[in-house]
Amino acid sequence: MKVLRWLPACIIILFIFYQSSLTRVESNGVSLHLLEWIYPLFFWIEQDVLHGLLRKAAHFTEFFILGLSLQWPLSSKQIFIYGLFCLLVPACDEMIQYFTPGRAAMITDCMIDASGMICAWLAISTLKRRKKHHEHLEP
Repeated sequence: MKVLRWLPACIIILFIFYQSSLTRVESNGVSLHLLEWIYPLFFWIEQDVLHGLLRKAAHFTEFFILGLSLQWPLSSKQIFIYGLFCLLVPACDEMIQYFTPGRAAMITDCMIDASGMICAWLAISTLKRRKKHHEHLEP
């Protein structure tokens, strides 16, 4: 059933929007908990800087995973629809943050989010091309 192909992407979008609906205090609590876990690995980086990097990496990673999940319901010929997702989901995400207490909408976050989705598309496209090339070479 083709409708079920959209389920992973829908779940990820709901997760992203839920994370954006957390207040600044709640959101910082989640990221600071992760920071405690990774700080020993990056002890030479100042904690505030590492916290900022962690939050931006979370944006990229969430949207990279979303980009991967959109590969299933969309064909490679539907890049226009994929592009709309790259614009609209990050914009909606930032709008949610704009109206959430203690949070702010940032265009840089939209760019990080979209770049995560674009990198996912490029990664899958490259893997598909390599697979096709190897299948062509095999007798």
